[in-house]
Amino acid sequence: MKHGGFVLGALLLVAGHGAPAWAVNKCVGADGRVTYTDSPCAPDSRVTRVDTPPLPTPGEQAEARARGEELVRDAQALEARQAADALARRREHDARLAAEQAAQQRQAQQDAARDEAERRGAMYPLPLVVSPAPRYLPPRVPVAPPKPRAAERERPAPMRSFPFR
Repeated sequence: MKHGGFVLGALLLVAGHGAPAWAVNKCVGADGRVTYTDSPCAPDSRVTRVDTPPLPTPGEQAEARARGEELVRDAQALEARQAADALARRREHDARLAAEQAAQQRQAQQDAARDEAERRGAMYPLPLVVSPAPRYLPPRVPVAPPKPRAAERERPAPMRSFPFR
Protein backbone atom coordinates (compact mmCIF):
# COMPACT_ATOMS: atom_id res chain seq x y z
CA MET A 1 0.00 0.00 0.00
CA LYS A 2 2.99 2.11 0.09
CA HIS A 3 2.72 2.73 -3.53
CA GLY A 4 -1.05 3.42 -3.44
CA GLY A 5 -0.59 6.53 -1.28
CA PHE A 6 2.16 7.71 -3.55
CA VAL A 7 -0.03 7.24 -6.60
CA LEU A 8 -2.93 9.02 -4.89
CA GLY A 9 -0.69 11.92 -3.94
CA ALA A 10 0.68 12.14 -7.48
CA LEU A 11 -2.85 12.14 -8.88
CA LEU A 12 -3.90 14.94 -6.55
CA LEU A 13 -0.82 16.92 -7.47
CA VAL A 14 -1.50 16.48 -11.21
CA ALA A 15 -5.20 17.33 -10.76
CA GLY A 16 -4.22 20.49 -8.90
CA HIS A 17 -2.08 21.62 -11.82
CA GLY A 18 -4.96 21.19 -14.26
CA ALA A 19 -7.08 23.82 -12.55
CA PRO A 20 -5.00 26.01 -10.27
CA ALA A 21 -6.96 28.28 -8.01
CA TRP A 22 -4.83 31.17 -6.95
CA ALA A 23 -5.78 33.22 -4.00
CA VAL A 24 -6.28 36.86 -4.83
CA ASN A 25 -6.80 39.31 -2.01
CA LYS A 26 -8.46 42.71 -2.32
CA CYS A 27 -6.91 45.03 0.24
CA VAL A 28 -8.59 48.34 1.06
CA GLY A 29 -6.18 50.51 3.05
CA ALA A 30 -6.99 53.04 5.79
CA ASP A 31 -6.76 55.84 3.18
CA GLY A 32 -9.30 54.05 0.92
CA ARG A 33 -6.74 52.88 -1.58
CA VAL A 34 -7.54 49.50 -3.21
CA THR A 35 -4.82 46.95 -3.94
CA TYR A 36 -5.12 43.45 -5.42
CA THR A 37 -2.41 41.03 -4.39
CA ASP A 38 -1.72 37.31 -3.97
CA SER A 39 0.21 37.94 -0.77
CA PRO A 40 -1.31 38.75 2.63
CA CYS A 41 -2.59 42.32 3.14
CA ALA A 42 -1.22 44.85 5.63
CA PRO A 43 -2.61 44.52 9.19
CA ASP A 44 -4.50 47.86 9.10
CA SER A 45 -6.45 47.14 5.86
CA ARG A 46 -9.69 45.34 5.18
CA VAL A 47 -9.20 42.05 3.34
CA THR A 48 -11.64 40.51 0.88
CA ARG A 49 -10.88 37.26 -0.86
CA VAL A 50 -11.55 37.30 -4.63
CA ASP A 51 -12.33 33.92 -6.11
CA THR A 52 -10.72 33.34 -9.46
CA PRO A 53 -12.47 31.02 -11.86
CA PRO A 54 -10.65 27.89 -12.90
CA LEU A 55 -8.91 27.77 -16.26
CA PRO A 56 -11.14 26.61 -19.13
CA THR A 57 -10.71 23.11 -20.44
CA PRO A 58 -9.06 22.58 -23.84
CA GLY A 59 -12.51 21.89 -25.35
CA GLU A 60 -13.86 25.15 -23.94
CA GLN A 61 -10.78 26.98 -25.21
CA ALA A 62 -11.26 25.55 -28.71
CA GLU A 63 -14.95 26.48 -28.65
CA ALA A 64 -14.14 30.01 -27.47
CA ARG A 65 -11.45 30.33 -30.16
CA ALA A 66 -13.95 29.19 -32.84
CA ARG A 67 -16.56 31.69 -31.58
CA GLY A 68 -13.92 34.43 -31.60
CA GLU A 69 -12.87 33.61 -35.16
CA GLU A 70 -16.50 33.60 -36.24
CA LEU A 71 -17.03 37.00 -34.62
CA VAL A 72 -13.93 38.31 -36.37
CA ARG A 73 -15.22 37.02 -39.74
CA ASP A 74 -18.62 38.60 -39.09
CA ALA A 75 -16.97 41.89 -38.14
CA GLN A 76 -14.80 41.81 -41.28
CA ALA A 77 -17.85 41.09 -43.46
CA LEU A 78 -19.73 43.95 -41.80
CA GLU A 79 -16.81 46.31 -42.32
CA ALA A 80 -16.53 45.27 -45.97
CA ARG A 81 -20.28 45.83 -46.49
CA GLN A 82 -20.09 49.21 -44.75
CA ALA A 83 -17.08 50.19 -46.87
CA ALA A 84 -18.93 49.19 -50.06
CA ASP A 85 -22.01 51.17 -48.97
CA ALA A 86 -19.86 54.17 -48.14
CA LEU A 87 -18.13 53.93 -51.52
CA ALA A 88 -21.50 53.74 -53.31
CA ARG A 89 -22.79 56.75 -51.35
CA ARG A 90 -19.59 58.66 -52.14
CA ARG A 91 -19.87 57.90 -55.86
CA GLU A 92 -23.53 58.94 -55.86
CA HIS A 93 -22.63 62.14 -54.05
CA ASP A 94 -19.80 62.86 -56.50
CA ALA A 95 -22.10 62.22 -59.47
CA ARG A 96 -24.73 64.56 -58.03
CA LEU A 97 -22.08 67.25 -57.46
CA ALA A 98 -20.76 66.83 -61.02
CA ALA A 99 -24.29 67.15 -62.42
CA GLU A 100 -24.91 70.29 -60.36
CA GLN A 101 -21.61 71.81 -61.47
CA ALA A 102 -22.36 71.03 -65.12
CA ALA A 103 -25.79 72.66 -64.78
CA GLN A 104 -24.21 75.71 -63.16
CA GLN A 105 -21.61 75.93 -65.95
CA ARG A 106 -24.32 75.69 -68.63
CA GLN A 107 -26.31 78.41 -66.87
CA ALA A 108 -23.21 80.58 -66.56
CA GLN A 109 -22.45 80.12 -70.28
CA GLN A 110 -26.03 81.04 -71.19
CA ASP A 111 -25.88 84.10 -68.94
CA ALA A 112 -22.53 85.12 -70.43
CA ALA A 113 -23.83 84.69 -73.99
CA ARG A 114 -26.94 86.74 -73.19
CA ASP A 115 -24.84 89.47 -71.53
CA GLU A 116 -22.46 89.51 -74.50
CA ALA A 117 -25.37 89.81 -76.92
CA GLU A 118 -26.80 92.69 -74.89
CA ARG A 119 -23.39 94.38 -74.74
CA ARG A 120 -22.83 94.05 -78.46
CA GLY A 121 -26.33 95.28 -79.14
CA ALA A 122 -25.64 98.38 -77.06
CA MET A 123 -22.23 99.01 -78.67
CA TYR A 124 -23.07 98.25 -82.26
CA PRO A 125 -26.75 98.81 -82.89
CA LEU A 126 -27.92 97.06 -85.96
CA PRO A 127 -28.87 99.36 -88.83
CA LEU A 128 -32.54 99.74 -89.36
CA VAL A 129 -33.27 98.20 -92.67
CA VAL A 130 -36.68 98.86 -94.04
CA SER A 131 -37.57 96.44 -96.68
CA PRO A 132 -40.05 97.56 -99.31
CA ALA A 133 -43.56 96.69 -98.49
CA PRO A 134 -44.77 93.73 -100.41
CA ARG A 135 -47.04 94.66 -103.23
CA TYR A 136 -50.59 94.07 -102.43
CA LEU A 137 -52.25 91.90 -104.90
CA PRO A 138 -55.93 91.51 -104.44
CA PRO A 139 -57.17 88.01 -104.51
CA ARG A 140 -58.00 86.77 -107.91
CA VAL A 141 -61.71 86.45 -108.32
CA PRO A 142 -62.94 84.91 -111.48
CA VAL A 143 -64.72 87.53 -113.50
CA ALA A 144 -67.66 86.50 -115.59
CA PRO A 145 -67.67 87.96 -119.08
CA PRO A 146 -70.12 90.83 -119.46
CA LYS A 147 -73.57 89.90 -120.61
CA PRO A 148 -74.33 91.13 -124.01
CA ARG A 149 -76.81 93.92 -123.99
CA ALA A 150 -80.03 93.40 -125.61
CA ALA A 151 -79.90 94.90 -128.99
CA GLU A 152 -81.70 98.18 -129.02
CA ARG A 153 -84.44 98.48 -131.40
CA GLU A 154 -83.70 100.92 -134.00
CA ARG A 155 -85.71 103.94 -133.65
CA PRO A 156 -86.82 105.58 -136.65
CA ALA A 157 -85.02 108.74 -137.18
CA PRO A 158 -87.13 111.76 -136.52
CA MET A 159 -88.70 113.14 -139.54
CA ARG A 160 -87.39 116.24 -140.79
CA SER A 161 -89.23 118.51 -142.61
CA PHE A 162 -88.99 117.82 -146.13
CA PRO A 163 -88.52 120.90 -148.11
CA PHE A 164 -90.91 120.97 -150.81
CA ARG A 165 -89.99 123.13 -153.59
